[in-house]
Formats: sequence, structure tokens, C-alpha cells
Amino acid sequence: MTPRAILATLTQGTMREVAADLPDEDRRAVAEYLTRRPLIAVSLPASAYCGRLAGPPPAASRRDWTAWGGSSAGTGFRTAEQAGVSAAEVRHLELRWAFGFPGGTVTRSQPSVVGNQIVVGGQFGEVYSLDAATGCIQWTYEGNAAVKGVVAISPPNDQGRRTAVAADFLTTVVALDLATGKVRWKARVGDHPSSSITGSPVVGAGRVYVPVSSMEVVAAGNPAYRCCTSSGAVVALDLATGAVLWRHRAIEEEAAEVGKTAAGLPLFGPAGAPIWSSPTVDSRRGLLYVGTGENYSHPTTTTSDAIPRRSRCCRRWPPRAARGRAPPPSVRTEATIRPSSSPRRGPWALRRMSPR
Repeated sequence: MTPRAILATLTQGTMREVAADLPDEDRRAVAEYLTRRPLIAVSLPASAYCGRLAGPPPAASRRDWTAWGGSSAGTGFRTAEQAGVSAAEVRHLELRWAFGFPGGTVTRSQPSVVGNQIVVGGQFGEVYSLDAATGCIQWTYEGNAAVKGVVAISPPNDQGRRTAVAADFLTTVVALDLATGKVRWKARVGDHPSSSITGSPVVGAGRVYVPVSSMEVVAAGNPAYRCCTSSGAVVALDLATGAVLWRHRAIEEEAAEVGKTAAGLPLFGPAGAPIWSSPTVDSRRGLLYVGTGENYSHPTTTTSDAIPRRSRCCRRWPPRAARGRAPPPSVRTEATIRPSSSPRRGPWALRRMSPR
């Protein structure tokens, strides 16, 4: 680990709840003590830069990789023609270039590829546009927290311009001009102090769909914490302006006091159902699929621990006679949200089930 990586974890990463009461100088001291190295700025040499921008963005191509799973449909499938390489040729590939992230220790952002342009996020909030042939830097953007998902790329608009959309761990979403890296808009989509983003945004039909998770499960490890009140969510933003079109909470009802902790503090619920993964857009049916995680506190909700899975044979959960009950343990479940332009009642959720 580098000092910068440890400091980022304490200030804006998974350990920020634990280090919340530490002053900045103490966090820095922890980072330097654990690594036995001073915290110094690390920058890339001038030779790492192309000295030119990417140029006008190319038209959409079948070879583009613009979202988690390659496209908004999230299939992850590539033909040999799309990949530009066959399975038999893979073993003959040789290293052409490598790019190192300054001060970084982990990179979770899957690269997006458009023409000769690679766009990827970094551990400290940076976004790089690289020349696919040489690996040199065309432009950079400096954010404030880790970009853990794909930098989604929009199709060309009426003027032929394309947008790169990145979401950071602290729930700031930024839209960048693909050709220049210039910021078009920023929006914060988290509505809870523990909100976070680990999944990837996805672009479709002039909108940006953003999955929202939560690190409240870490805060709950503190006996003095009044657990738990957060909910996973999907937020739809206007691609052109960043305006919020609608927000869907994985848990509809607001958390209320449901008991006491061992320390006698109020216990709140329901909570949790974080959305860690990237949404999948079914443009033909007009549906958006997301998977949800566990409840953080009781009562259990029917929209937690959902596994995204389409099946035409399945019925909705819950049926009218079973509202308020958790699904049986022998079923797989699915959370589905229909995109809508209505910010009030637009999205809706359903659960489907089928035998294992």
C-alpha cells in the first residue's frame, strides 16, 4: 500500500466511517506510519502525454465497449469481429504498452473503448483518456473519490458529440466531453451520509441510470451507532443537464424505530438492500434490471437480496395474498424497475420467482 492509498481509504473510502473523528493530520500520520514512507505528491512525466486531444469522437461502432458488459444491455458478449482477435490468436498476444496509476494500488474501473480512445477511472477520482495504440494520455480529469465502475460512454448526439459519465465512491456523477475531457455537469445522487457507488452508471435513451449503495454496514459495527436508515437506490439523470428525473428506493418505506440495541440505543429499520452492481437496460421492453443486497436491519423486506434474472415463465412476487411476507427460501428473485420520465410515480418495482 502507498501512503496516498491509505489516506484515501481513511478519508473517502471504505474506512471513512472508522476514521471520521480523526483530524486530517492524524490520518496522514497513520498512512505514513503504516507504510514507513512520507506522503508526497506523485505526478506523471511529460512523456506520458500525447500532446494532443483525441479529436472528434467517432461514430458508434460495433467494436465499442461503452458500459459494464460492453453495452447498456450488459451481455458481455463479443464476436471475433467485434473483438478484433480470435480465440486462437490470444496465446500469441504480446505486451504493447502498460499504464501505471500514480500512487495507486488497485484499479477497479473497467476500461471503455471507443475507436482509438480508452477511458478509465482511477483510485483517487481521476479519469484518463488514453490513446489505444500507444497508451499516451490524451486528457485527464481530477475528481475527489475513487471511480470503481466503468466510465460509461454515450452514443453521439445530434452534433456528433459524445459524453463520458463517471460515478465516484462518494456518489458524485460527472459528465465529461469525450473529445476534450471538459466537465459538462456534476450531480451528487446519494441521499444518506453513508451513500456510496461501487457499480457502473449506464446510459440509455438520453438518460444516465446510476446505482446507489451504502457503507452503513460499516458504521453499524460501532456500538454507539443508531443503525440503520439507508436504502439502496437507482437514480435517473438527464444526460444533457444532469437533472434528476426520478429516484427509486429499493426500500420504499422510510426507516422507523423498531427496537433497542444491546446498549439501549434506538434500532431503526427496514434498511439496506444496497445496489452494488450496474443496471441493465432492456430497451425493447422498456425495463431496467438491478440486483439488490442484504437488509442491514429488521424487518426483512421483499426487495432485498434480489438476483437479476429474466424469465417469461415467472410470476410476480409478492402476490396480493402474500404482501408483507418475505419470499420463500427456495426461490430466486428479481428486482425490476421500469424507467419513466415521471419524477414522482415513474419507477415501479416487482419481484419474480421461479424454482431453483
